[in-house]
Amino acid sequence: HKLGLTAGWYGNNCICREAGNRSTIYYDGDAKATAYYDFDSIKLDGCGAQKDIPLWHDLLSKYNPKGILIENCHWGVVYPAIPTKTWCPWNYYRSSTDISPNYGSVIRNLQTTIPLARNGLSRPGCWAYPDMLEVGIRLSYEESRSHFGAWCIVSSPLILSHDLNDKNVSDSIWDIITNTEAIEVNQAWAGHPGTAFARSDDNVILSTKIPSGYEFYENRSISNPVSDETFVTVPKYQYFYKPVKQNGEKTAVLLMNNFEIKQTLSFNFADVPSLTCANCRIRDIWTRKDIGVFKDTFTCESVASHDSCFLMISPAPENDHWDFNQDTVSVKKK
Repeated sequence: HKLGLTAGWYGNNCICREAGNRSTIYYDGDAKATAYYDFDSIKLDGCGAQKDIPLWHDLLSKYNPKGILIENCHWGVVYPAIPTKTWCPWNYYRSSTDISPNYGSVIRNLQTTIPLARNGLSRPGCWAYPDMLEVGIRLSYEESRSHFGAWCIVSSPLILSHDLNDKNVSDSIWDIITNTEAIEVNQAWAGHPGTAFARSDDNVILSTKIPSGYEFYENRSISNPVSDETFVTVPKYQYFYKPVKQNGEKTAVLLMNNFEIKQTLSFNFADVPSLTCANCRIRDIWTRKDIGVFKDTFTCESVASHDSCFLMISPAPENDHWDFNQDTVSVKKK
Protein backbone atom coordinates (compact mmCIF):
# COMPACT_ATOMS: atom_id res chain seq x y z
CA HIS A 1 0.00 0.00 0.00
CA LYS A 2 2.92 2.35 0.63
CA LEU A 3 3.80 1.89 -3.05
CA GLY A 4 0.29 2.85 -4.12
CA LEU A 5 -0.58 -0.76 -5.00
CA THR A 6 -3.30 -3.12 -3.89
CA ALA A 7 -2.88 -6.82 -3.13
CA GLY A 8 -5.06 -9.91 -3.16
CA TRP A 9 -4.97 -13.41 -1.69
CA TYR A 10 -5.72 -16.81 -3.25
CA GLY A 11 -8.01 -18.92 -1.05
CA ASN A 12 -9.44 -22.46 -1.21
CA ASN A 13 -6.84 -22.88 -3.88
CA CYS A 14 -5.70 -25.64 -6.19
CA ILE A 15 -2.02 -25.57 -5.23
CA CYS A 16 -2.09 -26.46 -1.52
CA ARG A 17 -5.75 -27.38 -1.12
CA GLU A 18 -7.36 -28.79 2.01
CA ALA A 19 -9.82 -31.25 0.54
CA GLY A 20 -11.14 -33.12 3.55
CA ASN A 21 -12.28 -30.68 6.22
CA ARG A 22 -15.25 -28.33 5.83
CA SER A 23 -15.05 -26.91 9.36
CA THR A 24 -15.95 -23.25 9.71
CA ILE A 25 -12.74 -22.84 11.73
CA TYR A 26 -10.82 -22.65 8.45
CA TYR A 27 -13.17 -20.11 6.92
CA ASP A 28 -12.98 -17.96 10.04
CA GLY A 29 -9.21 -18.13 10.33
CA ASP A 30 -8.61 -17.22 6.70
CA ALA A 31 -11.16 -14.39 6.80
CA LYS A 32 -9.42 -12.94 9.88
CA ALA A 33 -6.05 -13.25 8.14
CA THR A 34 -7.20 -11.18 5.17
CA ALA A 35 -7.96 -8.33 7.57
CA TYR A 36 -4.77 -8.84 9.58
CA TYR A 37 -2.60 -8.64 6.46
CA ASP A 38 -4.80 -5.87 5.00
CA PHE A 39 -5.58 -7.55 1.69
CA ASP A 40 -7.84 -5.70 -0.74
CA SER A 41 -9.25 -8.75 -2.53
CA ILE A 42 -9.50 -12.51 -2.38
CA LYS A 43 -9.94 -15.15 -5.08
CA LEU A 44 -11.88 -18.17 -3.82
CA ASP A 45 -11.23 -21.20 -5.97
CA GLY A 46 -13.28 -24.40 -6.19
CA CYS A 47 -10.52 -26.91 -5.42
CA GLY A 48 -10.54 -27.19 -1.63
CA ALA A 49 -13.31 -28.09 0.82
CA GLN A 50 -14.23 -24.49 1.68
CA LYS A 51 -16.70 -23.81 -1.14
CA ASP A 52 -19.41 -21.99 0.85
CA ILE A 53 -19.19 -18.55 -0.80
CA PRO A 54 -22.10 -17.03 1.21
CA LEU A 55 -20.27 -17.98 4.42
CA TRP A 56 -17.05 -16.53 3.04
CA HIS A 57 -18.90 -13.32 2.19
CA ASP A 58 -20.36 -12.98 5.70
CA LEU A 59 -17.04 -13.60 7.45
CA LEU A 60 -14.99 -11.44 5.09
CA SER A 61 -17.47 -8.59 5.52
CA LYS A 62 -17.36 -9.04 9.29
CA TYR A 63 -13.58 -8.81 9.54
CA ASN A 64 -13.02 -6.30 6.72
CA PRO A 65 -15.23 -3.26 7.48
CA LYS A 66 -13.39 -1.27 4.78
CA GLY A 67 -14.63 -3.83 2.24
CA ILE A 68 -12.85 -6.52 0.26
CA LEU A 69 -13.25 -7.58 -3.39
CA ILE A 70 -14.42 -11.20 -3.73
CA GLU A 71 -13.89 -13.39 -6.79
CA ASN A 72 -15.95 -16.58 -6.98
CA CYS A 73 -13.71 -18.89 -9.03
CA HIS A 74 -16.03 -21.89 -9.28
CA TRP A 75 -15.70 -22.11 -13.09
CA GLY A 76 -19.44 -21.62 -13.62
CA VAL A 77 -20.16 -25.22 -12.52
CA VAL A 78 -19.22 -25.84 -8.86
CA TYR A 79 -22.03 -24.73 -6.53
CA PRO A 80 -22.48 -21.91 -5.74
CA ALA A 81 -21.29 -20.70 -9.14
CA ILE A 82 -24.00 -18.52 -10.69
CA PRO A 83 -25.89 -15.60 -9.10
CA THR A 84 -29.58 -14.87 -9.34
CA LYS A 85 -31.11 -11.51 -10.23
CA THR A 86 -31.40 -10.68 -6.51
CA TRP A 87 -28.55 -12.65 -4.91
CA CYS A 88 -24.81 -12.34 -5.53
CA PRO A 89 -22.49 -12.58 -2.47
CA TRP A 90 -19.37 -11.82 -4.52
CA ASN A 91 -18.14 -9.04 -6.81
CA TYR A 92 -17.30 -11.07 -9.88
CA TYR A 93 -17.45 -14.72 -10.80
CA ARG A 94 -15.82 -17.08 -13.23
CA SER A 95 -18.24 -17.99 -15.98
CA SER A 96 -15.84 -20.47 -17.55
CA THR A 97 -13.13 -23.01 -17.14
CA ASP A 98 -9.47 -21.91 -17.06
CA ILE A 99 -8.21 -19.96 -20.03
CA SER A 100 -4.95 -20.72 -21.84
CA PRO A 101 -2.79 -18.65 -24.24
CA ASN A 102 -4.62 -19.86 -27.32
CA TYR A 103 -7.23 -18.11 -29.49
CA GLY A 104 -9.58 -21.12 -29.41
CA SER A 105 -9.53 -21.07 -25.61
CA VAL A 106 -10.26 -17.33 -25.60
CA ILE A 107 -13.30 -17.68 -27.89
CA ARG A 108 -14.56 -20.73 -25.99
CA ASN A 109 -14.51 -18.82 -22.70
CA LEU A 110 -16.09 -15.74 -24.28
CA GLN A 111 -19.18 -17.79 -25.22
CA THR A 112 -19.93 -18.51 -21.54
CA THR A 113 -20.82 -14.86 -20.92
CA ILE A 114 -23.63 -14.80 -23.49
CA PRO A 115 -26.43 -16.61 -21.60
CA LEU A 116 -25.51 -14.77 -18.40
CA ALA A 117 -25.81 -11.36 -20.07
CA ARG A 118 -29.09 -12.28 -21.73
CA ASN A 119 -30.55 -13.32 -18.37
CA GLY A 120 -29.44 -10.19 -16.52
CA LEU A 121 -26.84 -12.05 -14.45
CA SER A 122 -23.85 -9.82 -15.23
CA ARG A 123 -24.23 -6.38 -13.74
CA PRO A 124 -22.52 -3.78 -11.52
CA GLY A 125 -21.21 -5.49 -8.39
CA CYS A 126 -21.72 -8.95 -9.90
CA TRP A 127 -19.73 -9.28 -13.14
CA ALA A 128 -19.37 -12.44 -15.24
CA TYR A 129 -15.68 -13.11 -15.79
CA PRO A 130 -14.36 -15.55 -18.44
CA ASP A 131 -10.92 -15.63 -16.75
CA MET A 132 -7.82 -13.47 -16.99
CA LEU A 133 -6.44 -11.82 -20.11
CA GLU A 134 -3.85 -13.73 -22.15
CA VAL A 135 -2.98 -10.60 -24.16
CA GLY A 136 0.64 -10.78 -25.28
CA ILE A 137 1.08 -14.42 -24.28
CA ARG A 138 1.55 -16.61 -27.35
CA LEU A 139 -1.24 -14.73 -29.14
CA SER A 140 -0.61 -12.72 -32.30
CA TYR A 141 -1.11 -8.96 -32.20
CA GLU A 142 -4.47 -9.36 -33.95
CA GLU A 143 -5.57 -12.11 -31.56
CA SER A 144 -4.49 -10.04 -28.57
CA ARG A 145 -6.53 -7.01 -29.54
CA SER A 146 -9.58 -9.14 -30.40
CA HIS A 147 -9.25 -10.78 -26.98
CA PHE A 148 -8.96 -7.42 -25.22
CA GLY A 149 -11.86 -5.94 -27.19
CA ALA A 150 -14.07 -8.93 -26.44
CA TRP A 151 -13.43 -8.71 -22.69
CA CYS A 152 -14.11 -4.96 -22.86
CA ILE A 153 -17.42 -5.27 -24.71
CA VAL A 154 -18.85 -7.93 -22.35
CA SER A 155 -17.86 -5.89 -19.26
CA SER A 156 -15.44 -8.50 -17.95
CA PRO A 157 -12.91 -7.49 -15.29
CA LEU A 158 -9.63 -6.76 -17.10
CA ILE A 159 -6.84 -8.64 -15.32
CA LEU A 160 -3.52 -8.83 -17.15
CA SER A 161 -1.42 -11.99 -16.83
CA HIS A 162 1.73 -11.27 -18.87
CA ASP A 163 5.13 -10.76 -17.26
CA LEU A 164 5.20 -7.05 -16.41
CA ASN A 165 8.99 -7.25 -16.13
CA ASP A 166 9.27 -8.28 -19.79
CA LYS A 167 9.59 -4.93 -21.56
CA ASN A 168 9.40 -6.49 -25.02
CA VAL A 169 6.02 -8.08 -24.30
CA SER A 170 4.66 -4.94 -22.63
CA ASP A 171 5.81 -2.77 -25.53
CA SER A 172 4.22 -5.10 -28.10
CA ILE A 173 0.75 -4.79 -26.55
CA TRP A 174 1.01 -1.34 -24.98
CA ASP A 175 -1.29 0.36 -27.48
CA ILE A 176 -3.91 -2.34 -26.83
CA ILE A 177 -3.95 -2.36 -23.04
CA THR A 178 -3.71 1.45 -22.78
CA ASN A 179 -6.45 2.12 -25.33
CA THR A 180 -8.65 4.44 -23.27
CA GLU A 181 -11.52 4.23 -25.75
CA ALA A 182 -11.67 0.44 -25.40
CA ILE A 183 -11.45 0.76 -21.62
CA GLU A 184 -14.28 3.32 -21.72
CA VAL A 185 -16.48 0.64 -23.28
CA ASN A 186 -15.54 -1.78 -20.53
CA GLN A 187 -16.24 0.70 -17.71
CA ALA A 188 -19.54 2.05 -19.04
CA TRP A 189 -22.91 1.00 -17.64
CA ALA A 190 -26.02 1.97 -19.57
CA GLY A 191 -28.23 -0.90 -18.45
CA HIS A 192 -26.65 -3.85 -20.28
CA PRO A 193 -23.25 -5.61 -19.94
CA GLY A 194 -22.84 -6.30 -23.64
CA THR A 195 -23.29 -9.56 -25.56
CA ALA A 196 -23.52 -11.16 -28.99
CA PHE A 197 -26.17 -9.96 -31.44
CA ALA A 198 -25.26 -11.78 -34.68
CA ARG A 199 -23.19 -14.70 -35.93
CA SER A 200 -22.45 -16.66 -39.07
CA ASP A 201 -24.50 -19.71 -40.00
CA ASP A 202 -21.27 -21.62 -40.63
CA ASN A 203 -18.92 -22.72 -37.87
CA VAL A 204 -15.19 -23.20 -37.60
CA ILE A 205 -13.33 -25.65 -35.38
CA LEU A 206 -10.53 -24.09 -33.35
CA SER A 207 -7.88 -25.87 -31.35
CA THR A 208 -7.68 -25.11 -27.64
CA LYS A 209 -4.43 -27.04 -27.27
CA ILE A 210 -1.97 -25.48 -24.86
CA PRO A 211 0.93 -24.01 -26.87
CA SER A 212 4.34 -25.62 -26.78
CA GLY A 213 6.41 -24.16 -23.99
CA TYR A 214 3.40 -23.60 -21.73
CA GLU A 215 3.09 -27.16 -20.42
CA PHE A 216 2.79 -25.85 -16.84
CA TYR A 217 -0.88 -25.25 -17.70
CA GLU A 218 -1.25 -29.03 -17.91
CA ASN A 219 0.04 -29.55 -14.36
CA ARG A 220 -3.27 -28.58 -12.74
CA SER A 221 -3.87 -30.15 -9.35
CA ILE A 222 -7.51 -30.85 -10.27
CA SER A 223 -8.74 -32.38 -13.49
CA ASN A 224 -11.33 -30.44 -15.45
CA PRO A 225 -12.85 -32.23 -18.46
CA VAL A 226 -13.96 -28.94 -20.04
CA SER A 227 -10.50 -27.35 -19.98
CA ASP A 228 -8.96 -30.61 -21.23
CA GLU A 229 -10.87 -30.39 -24.51
CA THR A 230 -8.61 -29.89 -27.52
CA PHE A 231 -11.14 -28.41 -29.98
CA VAL A 232 -14.07 -26.01 -29.85
CA THR A 233 -16.73 -25.21 -32.46
CA VAL A 234 -17.48 -21.49 -32.82
CA PRO A 235 -19.04 -19.20 -35.48
CA LYS A 236 -16.81 -18.16 -38.39
CA TYR A 237 -17.70 -14.61 -37.42
CA GLN A 238 -19.50 -13.19 -34.42
CA TYR A 239 -20.71 -9.69 -33.58
CA PHE A 240 -21.05 -8.14 -30.13
CA TYR A 241 -22.58 -4.88 -28.93
CA LYS A 242 -22.75 -2.87 -25.72
CA PRO A 243 -24.70 0.32 -25.01
CA VAL A 244 -22.23 2.90 -23.70
CA LYS A 245 -24.74 5.71 -23.17
CA GLN A 246 -28.49 5.60 -22.68
CA ASN A 247 -31.08 5.95 -25.47
CA GLY A 248 -28.74 4.93 -28.25
CA GLU A 249 -26.48 7.95 -27.83
CA LYS A 250 -23.39 5.73 -27.91
CA THR A 251 -23.09 2.03 -28.73
CA ALA A 252 -19.95 -0.07 -29.12
CA VAL A 253 -19.85 -2.86 -31.72
CA LEU A 254 -17.15 -5.53 -32.08
CA LEU A 255 -16.98 -7.60 -35.29
CA MET A 256 -14.82 -10.71 -34.79
CA ASN A 257 -13.33 -12.91 -37.51
CA ASN A 258 -12.77 -16.38 -36.05
CA PHE A 259 -11.95 -17.94 -39.45
CA GLU A 260 -8.43 -18.83 -40.65
CA ILE A 261 -8.57 -16.41 -43.60
CA LYS A 262 -9.55 -12.77 -43.92
CA GLN A 263 -13.23 -11.92 -44.22
CA THR A 264 -15.44 -8.96 -45.05
CA LEU A 265 -17.76 -8.28 -42.12
CA SER A 266 -21.00 -6.31 -42.53
CA PHE A 267 -23.97 -5.46 -40.33
CA ASN A 268 -27.17 -3.46 -40.50
CA PHE A 269 -27.69 -0.72 -37.92
CA ALA A 270 -31.26 -1.91 -37.35
CA ASP A 271 -29.92 -5.28 -36.12
CA VAL A 272 -27.97 -3.76 -33.21
CA PRO A 273 -30.34 -3.85 -30.20
CA SER A 274 -29.43 -0.51 -28.59
CA LEU A 275 -28.80 1.46 -31.77
CA THR A 276 -31.43 4.05 -32.72
CA CYS A 277 -29.89 5.79 -35.73
CA ALA A 278 -30.16 5.10 -39.45
CA ASN A 279 -27.56 7.77 -40.24
CA CYS A 280 -24.78 6.97 -37.84
CA ARG A 281 -21.38 8.46 -37.09
CA ILE A 282 -18.72 5.78 -36.68
CA ARG A 283 -15.38 5.93 -34.92
CA ASP A 284 -12.67 3.27 -35.08
CA ILE A 285 -11.74 2.39 -31.49
CA TRP A 286 -8.53 0.57 -32.47
CA THR A 287 -7.08 3.50 -34.42
CA ARG A 288 -8.93 6.13 -32.32
CA LYS A 289 -10.01 7.92 -35.49
CA ASP A 290 -13.38 9.04 -36.85
CA ILE A 291 -14.34 7.13 -39.99
CA GLY A 292 -17.39 9.11 -41.08
CA VAL A 293 -21.18 9.02 -41.35
CA PHE A 294 -22.93 6.00 -42.83
CA LYS A 295 -26.52 5.13 -43.67
CA ASP A 296 -28.25 1.90 -42.62
CA THR A 297 -25.27 -0.41 -42.91
CA PHE A 298 -21.51 -0.66 -42.40
CA THR A 299 -18.82 -3.00 -43.74
CA CYS A 300 -15.30 -3.76 -42.58
CA GLU A 301 -13.27 -5.14 -45.44
CA SER A 302 -10.26 -7.44 -45.24
CA VAL A 303 -10.50 -8.28 -41.55
CA ALA A 304 -7.55 -10.61 -40.99
CA SER A 305 -7.86 -14.03 -39.42
CA HIS A 306 -8.65 -13.70 -35.69
CA ASP A 307 -8.68 -9.91 -35.96
CA SER A 308 -11.60 -7.61 -35.23
CA CYS A 309 -13.22 -4.32 -36.10
CA PHE A 310 -14.05 -2.31 -32.96
CA LEU A 311 -16.43 0.61 -33.45
CA MET A 312 -18.16 3.35 -31.49
CA ILE A 313 -21.47 4.34 -33.07
CA SER A 314 -23.61 7.40 -32.36
CA PRO A 315 -26.44 9.23 -34.16
CA ALA A 316 -25.16 11.69 -36.76
CA PRO A 317 -26.36 15.31 -36.56
CA GLU A 318 -28.62 16.20 -39.48
CA ASN A 319 -25.97 18.41 -41.11
CA ASP A 320 -23.31 15.67 -41.07
CA HIS A 321 -22.43 14.03 -44.39
CA TRP A 322 -19.99 11.32 -45.45
CA ASP A 323 -18.39 12.92 -48.47
CA PHE A 324 -17.26 9.70 -50.12
CA ASN A 325 -20.71 8.07 -49.93
CA GLN A 326 -19.32 4.61 -49.16
CA ASP A 327 -20.17 2.08 -46.51
CA THR A 328 -16.93 0.10 -46.28
CA VAL A 329 -13.64 0.56 -44.49
CA SER A 330 -10.49 -1.57 -44.43
CA VAL A 331 -9.07 -2.74 -41.15
CA LYS A 332 -5.49 -1.61 -40.72
CA LYS A 333 -3.00 -3.97 -39.17
CA LYS A 334 -0.29 -2.69 -36.87
